[in-house]
Amino acid sequence: MQPTWDQLVEYSEKVKAAGYIPIAMEGTTEQIWGGGRMPWLMRSAMDQYHREELQIIQCQPGDWCFREGIDDVWEYDPSDVRNDDPDRISVNIVRHMNALKDGTINFDNECTIEMMTQIGRVFKTEHGFVPEGWAGITDAYPLFLTQQAAMRMVHGGFFTSFPKDIRSLAQGEYAGAGEVDDESAAAAVEFEYGRFAFPNIEGPCVQGTARANELTSGTLALPKKNRAQNDLEADFVMFWTSPQGMRIFLENKLDTENLQGGIAGPPLINDVTMPSPWEDIFANSVFVGNYEKPGAPGDKVARGFFKHEDSKRIWSIMVQEFFAGTRTAEEFAADYQTLLEESFDDLLVFLNLTEEDLESPEKRPPGYIAAGPY
Repeated sequence: MQPTWDQLVEYSEKVKAAGYIPIAMEGTTEQIWGGGRMPWLMRSAMDQYHREELQIIQCQPGDWCFREGIDDVWEYDPSDVRNDDPDRISVNIVRHMNALKDGTINFDNECTIEMMTQIGRVFKTEHGFVPEGWAGITDAYPLFLTQQAAMRMVHGGFFTSFPKDIRSLAQGEYAGAGEVDDESAAAAVEFEYGRFAFPNIEGPCVQGTARANELTSGTLALPKKNRAQNDLEADFVMFWTSPQGMRIFLENKLDTENLQGGIAGPPLINDVTMPSPWEDIFANSVFVGNYEKPGAPGDKVARGFFKHEDSKRIWSIMVQEFFAGTRTAEEFAADYQTLLEESFDDLLVFLNLTEEDLESPEKRPPGYIAAGPY
């Protein structure tokens, strides 16, 4: 199920009227800046409002990154959530930066205002849909586990960890249970839950449906040591990623007595079957598309710009002020554009680009860190 934003507002109003907290959400600067749940939502929202910019930043014929047989046959189709996958289109970082510099892509406009206004309908503190004092809460999950809050934004790891988290909280072993009192924590019991995908925002400026960060979880790497040690480590990884090794791994991770165990999704190993009931649970997951991919134009500018920490830090403060009601949607839009302009020179340094690179978008920028067609 993928509801609309209006439906999410309606759900929240009904839950609040029933005397519960609608959404267990954290709002500290650390959670917003560092990559907590709120950035997931902000990135999904920006992705819905900036999908069309693919046509501006895509690699053009004659560009170093243009791929015959891929970029010359690609057509923009916002109804296809995989339309911007890296095996379908190549994106030129220099064209993206030029569009941001000359204002072809900008944020001081009615669309940014519309986006923030929609987000504010749910997450502005004044509406009471988030925990009281949420700007100081670092972990609101216990509010959901004790059924004081009705909704919680989660990832795939929730399904296998949920019953263990309930037990951990009730047994006093959950780290960070400070948002609920000891009596509520001890009384926590497992309960049935439903699930729905990121809601679709609707409005004149929306360019596509809501997507999530649907990715494989983690990577494997071996530190370079001596040959004998690396051989042992390679042997272990080969066994771990074999059907036999993965079955042992899953038995441990899914053991009901292992309160720290859990998995984020089914393993990408051939001939490995998930034990019941997990296979059915993961099979019924709703996939709505991935916004977190190398060249997605919305995600690159969703919380600061291109993961540039200084702009991300200032953005997180702006978001907090908006939710607190001390910054309007109009002010956010204008100030976000100002943040881009004031950060632009440092962004070039951060991305290892130069003004000379911007003058020749068809040429491969020699110093660009993530250089490569994607």
